[in-house]
Amino acid sequence: MQGGPQHDPAANLRAALEMYEVGEAMMRQRLRRESPKASPAQIEAEIDAWLQHRPGAEHGDFPGAPLEPAPVNGVAAAEQLTGVLVAGGYELLALV
Repeated sequence: MQGGPQHDPAANLRAALEMYEVGEAMMRQRLRRESPKASPAQIEAEIDAWLQHRPGAEHGDFPGAPLEPAPVNGVAAAEQLTGVLVAGGYELLALV
């Protein structure tokens, strides 16, 4: 494939997970540089806070109000979890 987008979902997922890992490593490095006396536990707490705080995207990246997923066959989305996919060292819950 020359210059076109990748259409391999597994490769796209691997690339996304790798970008996530790189972004987290860059933030960890920045925090260590800005606070050289911070303990590893303090750095991890800062990473956790950074991952959970999304200014301007508290409910996700899509504009508009968040919606509850519609039930499928009378079963709420949270009850439809059927398995775990392990990819790139991450466990991803699979919905059907």
